[in-house]
Amino acid sequence: MCKISCDSCGRSIRQDKFKDKATGMEYCKSCCTRSGQLKPYEEIKNELVKFYMEFYDYPKSAAEKFVISKLKSMPAWEKREYY
Repeated sequence: MCKISCDSCGRSIRQDKFKDKATGMEYCKSCCTRSGQLKPYEEIKNELVKFYMEFYDYPKSAAEKFVISKLKSMPAWEKREYY
């Protein structure tokens, strides 16, 4: 079965994915720079918070709590020691 979710944010990826040669993890284009490097955690977190506030009308505090919880469960960030 073909993997279809980003190891950083969990969003669906079917094309335009980037594979980290060191870890083998795959990321969507929203989580990577143009050169294919994973963006910093804070940048991804802030982009996702903004997304949930704009598209799902979450209050900022609820969006932050939801995004932090989601990112903690993602392979790219699960070993991160602080959030």
